[in-house]
Amino acid sequence: MLNSHVITAVVIFSIIFEIILPTISIRYTSDYLDILCYLLGGIIFTVFENQKNGIDTNSIFYNCKVAQSKLTK
Repeated sequence: MLNSHVITAVVIFSIIFEIILPTISIRYTSDYLDILCYLLGGIIFTVFENQKNGIDTNSIFYNCKVAQSKLTK
């Protein structure tokens, strides 16, 4: 599961580089496959970052900790 920071980065990069900049200047081109690449990069980053930190997001214990932390906020 992607965290909110990765999703935010994908959305911001997609909007800036694939929507705004191509409408401002002819130097930039819009390629919607790039959005797919941003998303794929976010997924790969999340998987490797979680492995590096020793976090198993598929673990029932991890999911219980996340649910518990959301309840205490």
